[in-house]
Amino acid sequence: LMDLYTVGDETFKRLRDHLPVGINLTIASGTIPNMSTTEPSIVMTHNPGPRYPTTIGDCKRRTREGIIYFQVRYPAINGGDTQCMILSEKIAKLFEHVYNGNWLRYGDTECRNLGRDGAWYMYNVVINYSFEEVY
Repeated sequence: LMDLYTVGDETFKRLRDHLPVGINLTIASGTIPNMSTTEPSIVMTHNPGPRYPTTIGDCKRRTREGIIYFQVRYPAINGGDTQCMILSEKIAKLFEHVYNGNWLRYGDTECRNLGRDGAWYMYNVVINYSFEEVY
């Protein structure tokens, strides 16, 4: 069965399994961790959205929607802004309109340039998803 925990877990695993070597992937819980390292990193946050009933007969179902955010951080050194953009685009393409065969569908994706924040260039990769839930 698909649920919100499984969505986060499947998404994390999909990115982890396709990441270039040397990129740190973290799940943020509550607050984004302090990245004191000088290595590129990605922080995943999960924003569950609304539920829409799709019940037919006695089978109670609903469609859940939400957004996964990957904050991509690259050191603010020569070329870091370009590398941040390239990695963000790769992540977006990895999820764009993918059906994982387990009721989870990733929809549109977007890369948002957040610019420079101190020692980091940052992008947010926004991934919309939906899945059917039986309750």
